[in-house]
Amino acid sequence: MLPSVALLHLAFAALCANANGCETFWCRFTRTLGVFAEEIMKGDEEFNHDKCTKIRAENARSLDVGVEDITYLDDRWALMSSDDRVQLWETRDGVSTTPNGHILIFDHVNVASWPLELRNFPEDAAFHPHGIFIREEQTARKLFVVNHAYSKGGERIDVFNITTKGVERPRHLNWEYFIAPMIFQEEAMGVLNDLAVVSPSEFFVTQYHPLPDSVNGRGQNSLFTSLINNEATYLFTQLRPQHTTVVYYCSFASKEGRLQAPTKCHVAAENFAMANGITMDKDGKIYVVDLTLKSIWVCAHNRRTNMLDKLREVRLPNAVDNVEFDFGSGKLYMGAIPSLLRGVGQLGGALEMQTREPFK
Repeated sequence: MLPSVALLHLAFAALCANANGCETFWCRFTRTLGVFAEEIMKGDEEFNHDKCTKIRAENARSLDVGVEDITYLDDRWALMSSDDRVQLWETRDGVSTTPNGHILIFDHVNVASWPLELRNFPEDAAFHPHGIFIREEQTARKLFVVNHAYSKGGERIDVFNITTKGVERPRHLNWEYFIAPMIFQEEAMGVLNDLAVVSPSEFFVTQYHPLPDSVNGRGQNSLFTSLINNEATYLFTQLRPQHTTVVYYCSFASKEGRLQAPTKCHVAAENFAMANGITMDKDGKIYVVDLTLKSIWVCAHNRRTNMLDKLREVRLPNAVDNVEFDFGSGKLYMGAIPSLLRGVGQLGGALEMQTREPFK
């Protein structure tokens, strides 16, 4: 069970000082959404005030490129995914030139972070992590990671065993297997985003761009795909929504750390402008963020059809990226982009500033 983030008053923010590098901060928030949004939009110096501390890492490169997703292990430790997406996605030869990313462990007591060793990870596969999810099982904890390996392993979900027996914190992750159904390779190469593992053999995963990347990387996309997938096009969906991204349901079978049967996947929900973060609450309801339309879907998992039945759609004051359910407080916490225009500019490498702000 995750700790109460509300009790800890914890939050993270990724701050990109320029188009080529990011910094990650740990903050204690006591201010309202509107006030804090105004402060952090002023600039780097204003944002890094006395409530935020820059996170240091043993491997500095792992945090210089920023953190994509964060989830808690317990009251002290969190896991974070980190990868150089600017090099991977904004350069023509990104797949061949971008070093592997990291899973980091974060200690909020000492405000420090370390990359975790990925033991037994295949030497011929690339590791470019995106969304992550921790699944608590009776005998183990599993970390599921969206991995954009492209020509070095395909679009996949890598599964790790989190080892904590006899140690204060995990010092490594044991790789067990990967899940890479054909639908990911044909329809979602490079464009899966986040996932929610709803049972030991089932998960939902979001696709945030309408068209798949080239297997050789986003820098090798056709002009048509580049135009359709370009983040700037999503600004126009606010004027005339284009509901073109989806959520997949997948079932799989594993035993003793090995995949036992082919994974079966199908589209479980559609009509999103940009399906992004996804999470599950203690009652089994699924929450899916639509970043561009500034909304979050509240869904029920239909066990008969394995579809997501939309219960309602909640409009949000800001565009939202990632979302986490806090089991301690029963609240949803989200990473927001106060200015979608500026955020899109950063994603395209055109601006020198990106800011994000959590709200509940």
